[in-house]
Amino acid sequence: MKKLALIAVSALFLAGCSKEKALEMRLDNQTWSIAKYEFQLSNNGVVDPGQSVSIENAGTVDLKKGGTGTFKLTANGSTDSYTITSWTTGEDVVNMDLTDDATKGKSSWKFTVSGNEKKKQVWVREVTQGTFLFKTTLTLTR
Repeated sequence: MKKLALIAVSALFLAGCSKEKALEMRLDNQTWSIAKYEFQLSNNGVVDPGQSVSIENAGTVDLKKGGTGTFKLTANGSTDSYTITSWTTGEDVVNMDLTDDATKGKSSWKFTVSGNEKKKQVWVREVTQGTFLFKTTLTLTR
């Protein structure tokens, strides 16, 4: 009977857990490998084949408890390294404030999360500038 009560309480707790909280719990204090990095540049909806990249084993995203971390992206033989000064989650969203370790430039990135799974995440970032769309997709695993 105690097991049944424990299972019922656990089910209620998990059912009451918001998508935002579930995402935060999966990311908090975790290191994720960038299993695949994809980038596309399109103009007026047409993808430029010369500006399309797909790279496997492309780095790591290390999210520390308390909202900091590191982001390392290796592509075409070079590594870009960022310090995450803050990260937060929303419903199906990860927001990051970063500092480029080489240039000390600051930026904010917003990723839409699809496939919020325990061992795999897919993050998409889209930036529009005029008629250009810069789309980055990260497939993260751990």
